[in-house]
Amino acid sequence: MKLIARWGGLLGILGGLIWAILFYLEATDPGFDLRNKLLNQPVIGLALAFGVALQAAGFYSLSVTSRESSVLRISATVCASGALLQSLALLAVSGFGLGAAWLFGILGELVITIALGIFAISSLPTKTPLAIKVTALIMVPFYFVGWAIDPGAASAIGPSAVNLSAAIYGLLWIPLGFAIWHSMRAALAR
Repeated sequence: MKLIARWGGLLGILGGLIWAILFYLEATDPGFDLRNKLLNQPVIGLALAFGVALQAAGFYSLSVTSRESSVLRISATVCASGALLQSLALLAVSGFGLGAAWLFGILGELVITIALGIFAISSLPTKTPLAIKVTALIMVPFYFVGWAIDPGAASAIGPSAVNLSAAIYGLLWIPLGFAIWHSMRAALAR
């Protein structure tokens, strides 16, 4: 677990990039339907499940670096748990065709949204690095729009905007993951 804590920020970046690429493809390529790919091309599902699992490692590392407040530590740990639940659901859907697993994926997404929101708001008055505070706060609405709005029913903002929102969430792992990694390096140097 110490190894995951040390490198979790960088793993989160990789997971965010996988997430961003897949949702960007869905937003820009009309023939790329991520839901269809999850069911019919297990490699895509496995890639997305792996990306979310790497984000869970990033959230775990965030929980380790959040020693200042138990609320921060717990909410980051809950984010990691939600990401693991979502990853397992994606694995069940893409690998075994278990359609009911979507419910667990949605539950994982809801857990991440609430816990990340709590983390972002609770971190504001603390000594948490500014990059972590700001990035976490920005991530919440992009993540929420990316999963809570059905792209097919999003006629007001369009399906591409919903998927681009999810892609932006993935790209926001770059500054968040780097800040987590840097913070963890500084903590281990002491």
